[in-house]
Amino acid sequence: MFETVAPEAFVPRTRRVFYETLPISIAVHVLAVGAALASMIWNVVLPTQSPKMIVAYSLTQAPDPPPPPPPPPKAPPPKPFLTLPKLAPPPPPTQIVAPTVIPDTIPEVVPPPPVVPPPPAPAPVAAAAVADAEGSPKGMTGGQIGGTSKTLGTPGGITFGDDGRVYVDRSVKLPLKEVEHEFPHYPDGAKKNRLEGTCVVRYTVGKNGRIIDIAILNHAIDPMFDEETLNTIRGWRYRPMMMNGKPVEVVHEVEVNYQYVVR
Repeated sequence: MFETVAPEAFVPRTRRVFYETLPISIAVHVLAVGAALASMIWNVVLPTQSPKMIVAYSLTQAPDPPPPPPPPPKAPPPKPFLTLPKLAPPPPPTQIVAPTVIPDTIPEVVPPPPVVPPPPAPAPVAAAAVADAEGSPKGMTGGQIGGTSKTLGTPGGITFGDDGRVYVDRSVKLPLKEVEHEFPHYPDGAKKNRLEGTCVVRYTVGKNGRIIDIAILNHAIDPMFDEETLNTIRGWRYRPMMMNGKPVEVVHEVEVNYQYVVR
């Protein structure tokens, strides 16, 4: 507005003010910029927290383990060696050689007498039946003549007692068909001390073929042998002995020997 009223007076004044204020303005700006830079340099703010660390992971699946190698093929079993029997050496060849001197007389060759085989052994003759006072035969095949009725008779005999039982001596095999007949086993408790023993048992085979009575006549040195013998004999079974179409009881004695065998 004032420049339009008095332009001649205003122009010189304006230039004078410009030239006077220019250094001051520059100095002010320089001080302001320097103060800003100084504040930025001296005002160091330290971080209160550690910087965040970023780690990159790569997730991959481990490969499957390789399959186990196939088992080696089984070697064929070795072939057994066959041991051939030693053959006798062949006899020397017989050569017919002409005699160098012709004899005047030719000897007569007498053949050896034939070998006569020995006569066969005579077959055992069955013992005759023994008659009691009433005249009824009560002997058995394999018995021995002269046995009494209530005892075992002479050793090796089989007799028929007055009580209706058949008595068999311990030295004679029981003449019954075996159904179940397991032999006693050596007890495990006797292996530690290597014990040995012998016991004699008398048992009775009932009319049904089972053991109905058993008793120990001679005990062994250790009770375990007696117990093993009784438990085993109680399980024996036979076919009943038939006399005149009826079953009868059989009394027998047996001797059991226990020996320790090193294996």
